[in-house]
Amino acid sequence: MTAQLVVEKPAPELGEDGEPPPVIVHIGITDKPGGDQDVQLSVNGRACLVRRGEDVEIPYMYYEVLKNAVEVHRDALPDGGLGPERKVFPIPFHVVPQVAV
Repeated sequence: MTAQLVVEKPAPELGEDGEPPPVIVHIGITDKPGGDQDVQLSVNGRACLVRRGEDVEIPYMYYEVLKNAVEVHRDALPDGGLGPERKVFPIPFHVVPQVAV
């Protein structure tokens, strides 16, 4: 059995409009097919395109989609079976720190 670390993060502070503030993200360019194309993120039928290789400010709801996106991979075993599931992040990104003014 593998131990899993769960880190609870505090909810973001809400702005005057009652929404969390936008987040600046940087999505990396990869060698995978389509790894140099814009990334489409969708929430409840509303979509946005995020450029790769640039710092981009996006609404918090799209950041939630990005950070929760996972792919499940299973490797083939020598006996023809499948190995255990492992979850990987399909879109390499990081949050760009914002400097308080």
